[in-house]
Amino acid sequence: EAVDRRGVLIVETILNVESLLRTQFGALRTVVSGRAEPLEKDNLLIYFGPAKRNIRLTGLSAAAGAQLLAEEDQRLAGQGARLLTDPALCMTASRTLKGHPLALIIFAQYARTHPEDVEELVADLANNEDFRAEFAQIFLYERILDRIEDSELNRLAHPGLVLRQISADLIRFALAGPCLGEGPDDPAPMSAERARTLLNDLREEYWLVEDGKPPFDLAHRADLRRLMLPGLFAGPLQRDSAERRIEKTRLMESAVAACAAAARWWLRRANASWSSRPMPCVCARNSAVTPIISAPLLV
Repeated sequence: EAVDRRGVLIVETILNVESLLRTQFGALRTVVSGRAEPLEKDNLLIYFGPAKRNIRLTGLSAAAGAQLLAEEDQRLAGQGARLLTDPALCMTASRTLKGHPLALIIFAQYARTHPEDVEELVADLANNEDFRAEFAQIFLYERILDRIEDSELNRLAHPGLVLRQISADLIRFALAGPCLGEGPDDPAPMSAERARTLLNDLREEYWLVEDGKPPFDLAHRADLRRLMLPGLFAGPLQRDSAERRIEKTRLMESAVAACAAAARWWLRRANASWSSRPMPCVCARNSAVTPIISAPLLV
């Protein structure tokens, strides 16, 4: 993924080097893995052959996932006491997390921060919708958002994922306020030039975004957004520390504020486009928009 981020020419150069090595060392075999295909369809066929050679990996079995949990718990414990010693608990966690290895490892790490109630933690994972939402958030933050080194981009992406589509205007008028404190009504509003710069920087985070459909420049990847949204709106849990509760409340409030700002932006655009039309058209437009404004907003 880090190579893919640098562009097609770099990807093809590395694959050409691999091909040369394969001609020199006949026993060499290479496995290329990642979340996305590294080349366009035609070049993908040239370098990797027919699609039937691709393997889509699924999660571990419940038993294998439980074993991984036990091994990770042992590694984290070192010479100390293990926490995840109940095989049934490990099986439940493994089954609930669909055997995803990284999620299982992070769960083992997370469980060690709650040594006094591991059983309740596993029960929450299986039965509590809020906890599952929170866990998806933790998983994605560890796996993806932490890869964004630029602190401003990190704050845009989280909670900026509430928006399906992204443009420089949406960054400027919908996300700048809740995420960066630079909205239109703030003391130092974001300039159009800076919004465009942030958009171009965000475009480089290809594991988070992909090309959007006009009039939008980018779109958040649907699979990541689908996992992240519940965590953004879940709010704090009773077991959370005071500091954690404050942070999760801030995140939830920022997500709601970003939705509201995006709705206002859309309405301004709609009003501008309808202002020159005949009155019957404007009345029809108002009849159509009013129920949408009154309904819960999901941008």
